[in-house]
Order: sequence, then structure tokens, then C-alpha cells
Amino acid sequence: MRKLISNFKRLFTKKKTVYLVIVLIAVIVGVTAYSKLSNKPVAEADGFTSSKVTRGDIALNISGSGTVEPVLRYEIISLVRGEVISCHYEEGDIVQEGDVLYQIDSTDLQNTIQKQHNSISKAMLTAKTNAENIENLSVRAPISGILSGFNIKEGDTARTDSVGTISNNSSFIATVPFNASQLGHINIGDTATIVSALYMTTLEGRVTYKSSASSLSEDGSALYDVEITLANPGSLASGISVGATIHTATGDVKSPASGTIKDAGVANVIPKVGGKVVKVYARDNGHVNKGDILFQIDGTEYLQEQQRTNLELKDLQLSLQTSTKELENYNIKAPISGVVISKEYKTGDTIGGSQGASASLMTIANTSSMVFNLDVDELEIAKVVEGQTANITADALADQAFVGRVTKIAKEGVSQNGVTTYKVELMIEEPGELIAGMNVNAEIMVEEAKNVLLVPVSAVSGIKNGQGTVMVKNTADTDGNTDKPVRGDGFAGDKPAQAQQRPNTPDMSKKPANAVSNYVPKKVEIGIANNDYIEIVSGLNEGDEVFYVGASNNNRNFFGGGGMPMGGSNMHVQPGRSGR
Repeated sequence: MRKLISNFKRLFTKKKTVYLVIVLIAVIVGVTAYSKLSNKPVAEADGFTSSKVTRGDIALNISGSGTVEPVLRYEIISLVRGEVISCHYEEGDIVQEGDVLYQIDSTDLQNTIQKQHNSISKAMLTAKTNAENIENLSVRAPISGILSGFNIKEGDTARTDSVGTISNNSSFIATVPFNASQLGHINIGDTATIVSALYMTTLEGRVTYKSSASSLSEDGSALYDVEITLANPGSLASGISVGATIHTATGDVKSPASGTIKDAGVANVIPKVGGKVVKVYARDNGHVNKGDILFQIDGTEYLQEQQRTNLELKDLQLSLQTSTKELENYNIKAPISGVVISKEYKTGDTIGGSQGASASLMTIANTSSMVFNLDVDELEIAKVVEGQTANITADALADQAFVGRVTKIAKEGVSQNGVTTYKVELMIEEPGELIAGMNVNAEIMVEEAKNVLLVPVSAVSGIKNGQGTVMVKNTADTDGNTDKPVRGDGFAGDKPAQAQQRPNTPDMSKKPANAVSNYVPKKVEIGIANNDYIEIVSGLNEGDEVFYVGASNNNRNFFGGGGMPMGGSNMHVQPGRSGR
């Protein structure tokens, strides 16, 4: 000021009026500017922005967009070929799970199944025969009696011819003729008396058979044979002539002619299968009982045949099961309940032509719920968990809002241009008017806090391990504040945090000239942060004032060398890549 006055006097002495006027104007302007500068708030004069600590709500959201799709969607694909003989559903129709959508002509397959049934029946008959042959390898006595004419030895080859005879002489059968009038009075079970003229003896017996076929007697009358069974007393011989009187309910009936007697049982031993004899159990002229094993035939060949038949039968049964199962494919059913959204084949079309049997016939979708996927950055994916809710809007339905829920998070990311993203599936359980294919926008709320202390996120620097630093007024000269003033090498004796610079933060390698006297750093505990605000957990009170370099002062400097680093593993929002 003294220089200005001295210059003014010099100019006045030289009587340069023009210069005087100019200098006077300059003095007035300079004084005014100086006055205004000296009356400015300290923070603004230093190039800082101030903000008061306020109370409110804060939320961290991850946003993105996608295309909604039905929660369930099935393409109906035919596994068989043939003509469509019925299809009762059209696009837009509602179907229930299990409804028959298509019926395909199955005539050829049904014919194949019938042939398989026939083959199984034949194989079962063969198996039955094999089982009987194996059982018949043991040649048994058909009746009890004396075995005669039996000459089989081990090692012989038995054939299906008679190898001996068994005679049962413990009883006899007398065959005696009666005429037609007598036959009507005779019944099975009637008692009879047998008379032998040769042995002058009578024996008692019982009627066991009467013939319905007649034979002619010597005088030309019709006679009918009646068989009477009697015990062998030991004195009769087969072939002798006898007469008989039958005691009927209406009286005795005497035979008009003689008959003969024979052994009650005579049977030939005939093997039912042939083969090598491996064991003989009976001897000629010996007594055998009905069912006794006479000899054994080697069964190797028959057992092998049985195994082959059983395997063939199993193969046929498996083929039948496959064909029967395949028959179900000719009735194509709805796998889910939903809406038909497309239909490609109709009644009369042939499946399996140029498009092949696997062509899509119809598409069904369950539109009761919708899903879509968001691509979430690798720096934010750790904040997303299943069950989180999301606010959803659709471009096509501007006046409607929807609620989504995180239902699936990809375990593997996709890298592109150096950035890895992960698919996050969101489900909309009440889609309203949403239609498959619509574009939607979503905000997943990953963190929130209500009624907490907030400051602009730019006001906090040196963030690390859930703590940061803010700048407050230096009140050491007036109220005895023990906070140390800012030095050129950092905060209150601490070295500046080493972390990446926040985007758009000015270079603070130089401090303002009066920073030491005006501001001091203060440590605070922080919580949730988004792109605008950060939660102050402790260290400040509501209404406190903090100072920081604002967006309009990006060309100004803060305290020496510290800058506004944003490092720290507990930071809720990574600089430059946070979702909002």
C-alpha cells in the first residue's frame, strides 16, 4: 500500500493527469478485490469444500440389465418317427403336466411287440420240453410188479424203445360180455361174482368199467364188455375162461357168454429220451415199485440246451421290455404345466422326414415365474448372496415395478477384455405382465444402513481396515485441541497411506500455503459406502463440519503428499467400479 501511495505522489508531482486517473482506478479495484478476498471463508479461499455430518439412510446396490425368460421352458422333441395322428393343443393353450400332446402312429411297433410275444411263447414251450427231458433222464418204473426182459447195462445207448416189461399179478381183470338190456342195469362199483369152471371156484370182484361200443355174438346179438377187477388168489392164471353174475340194484344180472381174465397191470418200460446210460439201479426178473429209478441217462446235452433256451428267453423278454417302453414315446406327454408358446407339427405331419426324428414339435413354458441373468463384476461378486432382493423395472412396462430374488450365483466367471464377470440369476415370482424376451433393469441391494451418520465419500481419505481420515478445522489455538496440525509429510506424524488414487482426485503433491494453520486430520471409523456418501460409525458427531477438495477445485492442492488414497480390504465400494 505504501508503494502505491509513493507512486501516486510521484505521478502527481509530474502533473500527469491522465496517468493519475488510471492509477486511481487501479487502486480502487485492487483495494476492493483485496477486501473481498480477506472476507472470504477460509475453506473456500484455500480451495476446499466443506460439508456437515448429516443423519440418514444409505444403501449399496449392484445394477445391471438382462432379458427375462420363463423359469421352466421345455422343447418337446419326438424320439420316434411316424405320422402324427392327433394333436389337440394350439399356441396359447394351457396344458397340465402329463397331458398327451401328440399321438404318433405306432402300428409297426405294435406288430413287432406281437411277434416278440409269440417268440416268447415258443421259447417257453421249448423250455418246458427241456425241463421234462431233464426229468426223464431218470427212467422210472411206470407200475409196480416183476421186471422182465430188462438187459440194460452202463455205457449202453438207450433209445426211445421198450427196454423191458413190468407185470403186476397181484390182481386180475375179468372182461365179461353183457347184452344191451342188461347193460342198462349195471353201474360202476356194483359187486360181482366170478365163476371159473376150470378151477371150480368163485371169486368176488367189483365193476370198474363198462364199454359203450358193442361187438357181435355168434348168434348176431350185440354184446358190451364189462370189466370186473378182483384180487389174485394165487391159483388163477391169465387167459382162463370165466363167467360173471353182477349184483345190481334191480337184481342179479348173469352174463350170457363167458369172458377171460388177465393180469391187472402190464406195462412196457420205454425211455422218453435217448442217450448214454450212466447208472443202472434194477435187475431183470426183480420186483420194482411204481416210481423206482431203473437207470440214469447222461444229461449233459439236455442241460446245455436248457441253458441256451433260458438265455434266449431272457433276451426276448428284454427286447419286449424295450419295445413296450418305446411304445410310450408314441404318446408324447407334457413334462410340466404351462403354456404352449410355439407349435411346429400338426395332425397329419410326418415326423422323421428331412428334419429328422429329433425335430422340435412344440415348446411349453411355465410363465408363473420369470428368471434372468446379470453379469456382476469380479470386484462385487463377493457381496452377492443367494436370497438377496432386487428392484426390477422393465423398459416396456414403465409404470410397473417388480421384485426379484437372487437364486443362483455362478461358480466360474467369464473373462473378456481383462475383466471377469459372473452370472447371477434373479427370479421374479410375480411377473405380472412381463413377457418372455422383455428387457429389464435390476438393482440388487447388497448392503444398507438406516439412520446413520453420513458425509460425502470424497471427504474421507486413507481408507484402510475400516478406518479413514477426514479434515476438520484446526482449533488448537482457541480451544486447546490436541490434534496435531498437518505437516508437509502427512497426518499428525503418520506417513501417508500407500494406495491407489481415487479417479478424478487432484494431484496433491503440494499443500496450500496456509494448510498448517487452518486444518487438522481426524481418524474416523467407516461403514457402508456408495458413489456419493459414506457411513461414519465413530469419530464425528451430527453437525460436525469436514473439509475436502471438491469437484470444482480439482486444480487445487491438499496437504503435502498425502492425497486421497482409497485402498483397504474393508472398503465397501471399490473406486471406479462400484455398482449403483
